Amino acid sequence: MTEKIFLDAYAWIEIFEETEKGQKILRRIKDHELYTPILNYYEVLLKYRRQASDISDEISVHLKGTSIVTPATEEIMDAAVGLKLRHPQLSMADATAFATAIVCNGILITGDRDFKDIKHKNVEYFK
Repeated sequence: MTEKIFLDAYAWIEIFEETEKGQKILRRIKDHELYTPILNYYEVLLKYRRQASDISDEISVHLKGTSIVTPATEEIMDAAVGLKLRHPQLSMADATAFATAIVCNGILITGDRDFKDIKHKNVEYFK
């Protein structure tokens, strides 16, 4: 059985920008079930719609075609509040993505510096 991999906005942007870190992430996620927490889906779309609306539709199709966009349930949001209180550097979207990975028994893939000092079985930080 493959791992459930949750990609935050940072990971998706690294992939779309074809960076070295994005290539490392692609190798890591190969052959795994991919999920995108709903707030990270929002963040990615917002970034690309601000830059160039013509590619944001392609990005949306790609995200929905290669991953399952995961809703934020009450259980996830309750967990996100606790994570935010323990890790105040996390944004609401970061805490929600982290909580989604925990509640759904998956791994959050990120390169966001706010996660660099967080040691948790549900988080993989890419330098």
